[in-house]
Amino acid sequence: MSLFAFPLKIGVLLSRVVIPAVLGIGGYIAGTAPTPQLISALRAGFILVPAAILVISLICIYFLYRITPESLKSMQAEIAARKSA
Repeated sequence: MSLFAFPLKIGVLLSRVVIPAVLGIGGYIAGTAPTPQLISALRAGFILVPAAILVISLICIYFLYRITPESLKSMQAEIAARKSA
């Protein structure tokens, strides 16, 4: 599995878990008219869940992906060494 496919697979997994959970919390019953509780659960699910995932992602990026000037120089030196080899 490549690193490009991994985020897509995580997104598919989350969609397969989150959507049924939101529908279940909202009290969805097939073949019936949507209730106000279902509509508010859908709104919350389409707004709050992505917002929470975004915040978690930003926290991970902030704490786990730090590039300092020193690390940038070492990365550039490594890239230059690979190109010259």
